[in-house]
Amino acid sequence: MAKPELPDEILVDIVRRVGKASCLHMGAFLRAGSRGLVQVYSKEVLMEANLDELCVEPPQIFSKSINPINGFIFEAGLGRCFFERCLHYENPTAVYFESLRLVTREQDLDGALAMVASLVPYYSSPTFAYAMFLLCAGKFEIADEIFKTFFVVHACERTKEIREIGEKLFEDFKGFYPPSQNTFGDKWVYLNTDTLSFPECAQWHYYRISCDDYYLFWCYFAG
Repeated sequence: MAKPELPDEILVDIVRRVGKASCLHMGAFLRAGSRGLVQVYSKEVLMEANLDELCVEPPQIFSKSINPINGFIFEAGLGRCFFERCLHYENPTAVYFESLRLVTREQDLDGALAMVASLVPYYSSPTFAYAMFLLCAGKFEIADEIFKTFFVVHACERTKEIREIGEKLFEDFKGFYPPSQNTFGDKWVYLNTDTLSFPECAQWHYYRISCDDYYLFWCYFAG
């Protein structure tokens, strides 16, 4: 007697739930044959897959590239193919990390802006990154509006929450081995508006004393 098979709608829901826990747990379905492959690569699964464990080591999602100085070829990361499938279906984590890759590995600021804009204002780190990218691009009026939205939706200016979101962004950046500071220094300007004003303490202490007033001003120098 043949063993009954699960209907597709039930199987894809199981795979989706497993993928939401971690994309690394879906390997068993990929090895199960063509039916498992179809379910894993479905839109429902890929757009919600949890990519945190894949993206924690960004070289896994690097695309193939050539060093313009010495011609050395960098092969694509082992997770790049799966990552691109998730990116195709606009998985939020994939979109966010691809924008970081574009701005750090390729210095493609316009591409990064276009990529991450779809996540604004729904996600905190991408919205913060988008505002910072706009400053790098010299688009100050738009950046001011995005910061204004960010302070309403995610965290008030000069609070602990701002520091936590900013530190997460900088930690995410580090894994991409970004170029030296001041890459976009010819355009970068700290906003001094009603939305983002100079802190009174900016001239007399260092950011590591954990001053919430000073944090965003420090990000200006770190950028």
